[in-house]
Amino acid sequence: MGNPYAPPGAGDRSGDGSGDAGNRPGAGPAEPAVPRERVPRTDRAHRPERPPPDPAGARRLAGLVLRFALLMLASLLVSRLPLPWGAAAPLLTLAALAVGVAALVQGVRARVRASSHVLVGLGLGLGVVVLLQQALVVALWPITVQLQECRDAALTIAADDACQADYERRIRDLTRLPTPAG
Repeated sequence: MGNPYAPPGAGDRSGDGSGDAGNRPGAGPAEPAVPRERVPRTDRAHRPERPPPDPAGARRLAGLVLRFALLMLASLLVSRLPLPWGAAAPLLTLAALAVGVAALVQGVRARVRASSHVLVGLGLGLGVVVLLQQALVVALWPITVQLQECRDAALTIAADDACQADYERRIRDLTRLPTPAG
């Protein structure tokens, strides 16, 4: 008995095309197999072969991405410090962005997957937003220092709210922009 899962005519040794069809109940004579034409896929037919990723370049990329992440973390932590020390945060963010750009270039040279390019690009975009926020804090140094001193002296929630309201009034006076509330 031949293979019941084989295509018709595969078990045919006699050459008449009947194969094993007579041994199966309810099976008629097997039809000769018609070869199908292979149609090449057009989306891959014209695309050149992509070279494999460079393992040494991928290791360098991993090291750069790690440094980028650590510098961004340090920048965020330093930005929470009071202002004389918090002014170092934009410098750390600039260093992180430089390492991030180097990581993006290294990723392209190492021919790694596009997902790593997207993730590093998103990290760079977030880094730019963080840098703008930190630069704004440094640009408003005198007003921010007064807010910090007022909050340090505030003993109640009402006093802290008064410090925040004074800070927002000074920002509004400086920029001459209306607030969302009025």
